[in-house]
Amino acid sequence: MQAYFKIKFNSVKFYLEISSLGCILVVVLQVYITINYRRKLMASTKDKYLQVRVESRNQRMQYAGLIPGREEIAIDYTPPLGDDSGATSLELLLLSLGSCVCSTLGVLLRSEGWVIEEISCGLTGTRRQEHPTGFESIALELDLVAAELDAEAVAKAIALAGGGICPVWAMLKDSVAIKLDYSIKIV
Repeated sequence: MQAYFKIKFNSVKFYLEISSLGCILVVVLQVYITINYRRKLMASTKDKYLQVRVESRNQRMQYAGLIPGREEIAIDYTPPLGDDSGATSLELLLLSLGSCVCSTLGVLLRSEGWVIEEISCGLTGTRRQEHPTGFESIALELDLVAAELDAEAVAKAIALAGGGICPVWAMLKDSVAIKLDYSIKIV
């Protein structure tokens, strides 16, 4: 007995012609994929709520950023209000965006089979002159190092990241102009 199956796995459709023994294997495979997908989905809901804490460290503007299970992060303000002994909140925002963009692009490019040796990103935030003095624009300079890497693949990954896959970029893009330039170094 021959059977035809249409299987969708990671958004890729497969059409198979299988014998009756193969039919049993396909059913087992579908059950396995479904169970693992549900486990992964349930595990991701544990990460739905992220908790951090900020505590004052002196009578000025020095704080400690506390993340369960991590080292303390020194947060401070520039003089004369602070002691300049830690990162400012806006510097942490830049770090957050940069690390999120690098992580997102790393995942996207590696999932396409590219071997990325190194990803780094320099960020420059231009502050508004009036209150609130947050960023009006952020420029990212992304550097990618790989033995082989296609510029078209990088551009596609950047478009996906900026289109909503990178959560920090998605939160900022409607209120801050974000520009990303990149360079590829082939080693």
